Amino acid sequence: MTSTDTRVHALPVSCDVVVVEQHDFADVALVALIESFGHRVVAAESGAALFPHCRVVVVRAAAQLVSARRLAPAAALVGIGIDGPADADVTYLPDTADSADLLREVLAIHCTAPGQTTDRVHLGRREREVMTTYALGATIYQTARRHAISESTVRSHFRRAAGRYTQAGRTVNNKSQLLIELMADGWIEQPAADSTAS
Repeated sequence: MTSTDTRVHALPVSCDVVVVEQHDFADVALVALIESFGHRVVAAESGAALFPHCRVVVVRAAAQLVSARRLAPAAALVGIGIDGPADADVTYLPDTADSADLLREVLAIHCTAPGQTTDRVHLGRREREVMTTYALGATIYQTARRHAISESTVRSHFRRAAGRYTQAGRTVNNKSQLLIELMADGWIEQPAADSTAS
């Protein structure tokens, strides 16, 4: 590690939604769609350790329903493009563009904790990566080097993110305020109390 690098320790991983991978382009499109709704989402292999910690599991193959239920007993199941029996345990959606709004509604129901609003400020994946590095203590120069972008791009990311938060009534004027808002929205999680620096 050079003197210009900032050490960032791994934070606990959690998400609202797990999309069970089919290893095709639809995985990427589905993740992008769910992110656009403001939810934390990952695509994962069937059986990944993330399943017990998510609120919704989205599957696109009937065979994945059984393993998803076993691995995530408390999560809501959404089957897209799957014919299944009328089952209160699974929400079946057709694999059509019209299902996007239905999916948004299902996720809003299952991914909102009691007393929590759905006004999370949406940041794209790349924006979150860059802003997380910056908010966790790296300088603009260090952030730019880490992500192989220019310093002006880091500043642009910050201005856009700060603008979105300010528009939502959550003023961000500096990186400390940004860190607080990123944590409040769940984009960055607090490290576990027992974690130690290496």
